[in-house]
Amino acid sequence: MKNLKIILLRIWTVFWKSGLFFLFWGILLTPFILAFSDKLEGIGNIYGIPVKIYIELIAMLTILCSAWIMVSFFDQRPFVSIGFMRDHLIRDILLGIGIGAAWLLLSIVVSLILRSAVLHSTHSLVGLTLLFSGTAVLLNTVTQEVLSRSYIFQTIESQTNAVWAVILTSILFVLLHASALQSTWLPAVNIFFAGILFGVAYYVSKNLWLPISIHFIWNFLLGSVFGLAVSGRNLVDSWKFFSLKGPSLLTGGSFGLEGSIVVTAVTILFIAGLLMWYKFYNKSQIPTDK
Repeated sequence: MKNLKIILLRIWTVFWKSGLFFLFWGILLTPFILAFSDKLEGIGNIYGIPVKIYIELIAMLTILCSAWIMVSFFDQRPFVSIGFMRDHLIRDILLGIGIGAAWLLLSIVVSLILRSAVLHSTHSLVGLTLLFSGTAVLLNTVTQEVLSRSYIFQTIESQTNAVWAVILTSILFVLLHASALQSTWLPAVNIFFAGILFGVAYYVSKNLWLPISIHFIWNFLLGSVFGLAVSGRNLVDSWKFFSLKGPSLLTGGSFGLEGSIVVTAVTILFIAGLLMWYKFYNKSQIPTDK
C-alpha cells in the first residue's frame, strides 16, 4: 500500500508539473500567435518563410520562458540546468552535426542502393531561401527539443528513471507530429525511434546541445538542402536533389523518406552506436590503479 502511494505521488508530480509547463506555454503563446492564428495563416500564404520564422521564433521564446518559470519558481534551480550548461558545448555541437549528417547520408545511400531514391543533378541552391529555411528549422528544432527533452524529461527522470524518461518523451515526440502521420504506422514508429535517439543523446551528454545539433542537421539537410519532405511537409519548393520512387515501405510514401523502413533500420543502428560510445566513454573515464 505504501509503495502504491509513492508510485501515485510520483505520477501526480510528473502530471502536474508537465501540465503546468504546457499551461504557461499556452498562456504565453496566446497574445502572439493563438489569438490571431487565422490571420497568420492568410498572411503566411502571401509572405511564406518570414511568417514561418515569426511563428517559430515566438514558439521558441515562449517555451523557453515557460521552462524558466518552472525551474525558477517551482524547482528553484538555474535556468541553464534544463540543458544549456556550457560544459562540452563545442564538442557536443560538432558531434551532433557529425551524427546527424551521417544518419541522413547513410539513409540516402542505402535508398540509392535499393533504387528507391533517384539523384538529380540539374538543380542549384538559392542562398537567401536556404538561410531563411535554415533559420526556421533551427528555431523549430530548439522548440521541439526544449519541449520533448529538458524540463519534462528531467521531471520524469527525477520521479522514475532515465529509461522511462526516454520512452515517455519519445511518445510525446510522436504526439507532437500526430497531425502529419495520416493514419500510417511506420512514420510514427520512426518518429518514436528518432525520439529515442534524441533522448539518449540528451541523457548521455546531460545537455541539449547534442540532441539539438543532431535534430537540426537532419532536418536542415533533408528539407532545406536536399528538398525532401520533413515530417510530410516540404520546406522549400525551389529545388529537389532527390526523388523517391517505389513501394511506400522503402520511400515512406507521402510522408517522405522519414517514413521508410530504411530510416527505421539506420536510426536503430545509430541508437545502438550512441549507447556503445557512451559505455566506452564512461569506461575510459574510470581511473585505473597504478
